[in-house]
Amino acid sequence: MPIPQEIIDDVALTNVKVLAGRPASLVLAGAENLQAHQQRMLAIQADAQATSSAAAGMLQKRVAEVDQPEANALGSLTRATVPSEVIASSVAAAVAQVLSKMAGNTPPVTP
Repeated sequence: MPIPQEIIDDVALTNVKVLAGRPASLVLAGAENLQAHQQRMLAIQADAQATSSAAAGMLQKRVAEVDQPEANALGSLTRATVPSEVIASSVAAAVAQVLSKMAGNTPPVTP
């Protein structure tokens, strides 16, 4: 007994719908993953920028507050000088900037 043409057409139409819907669902899943990744990266970048701003503020405060007699007294105790204090603070600010830049270039988390 041959299969009726209606059944063949219905099966073919169902197969086309299933196959056509698969790429669309993959695109939707990819778009959702991309949006979630962008939100995570924005949060990381905001944290890194806040850290960088705090480090820059601390650097400005330390440079503004250190006067030469105080630095000399501190230097005799810790063998530090004003330039070494400024360098240490500058390094902290540079590290914060590097972390901020890395946060903007971090690849997405893969499951």
